[in-house]
Amino acid sequence: MVFNEPKDKFEVFQIIGWIGITANNPNVRKWVCMQAVKGALTLRVSPKPLSDEGFKPPPRVVYRYGEQDKCIKDFLKTRRKVLNAFKRRKIQSKT
Repeated sequence: MVFNEPKDKFEVFQIIGWIGITANNPNVRKWVCMQAVKGALTLRVSPKPLSDEGFKPPPRVVYRYGEQDKCIKDFLKTRRKVLNAFKRRKIQSKT
């Protein structure tokens, strides 16, 4: 999740805790618990190595709501830069 306005950590943990409780997906619950255990929030924008076989694709934007002119705009700009860098690296490694 990305918020358009800065939020304090407690408020964000309340929100993701609610999502974890209501999710019917054990992977979401596991992710919420790990964020709470670490006491930090992780937002991945790049591919994730799984093993020698390949990569887990980058997270997708699945839903947008409300204004997106501040932090969300900055996040999407950074995400594009990171993904473009990975694409360039992949193209260069093939040649």
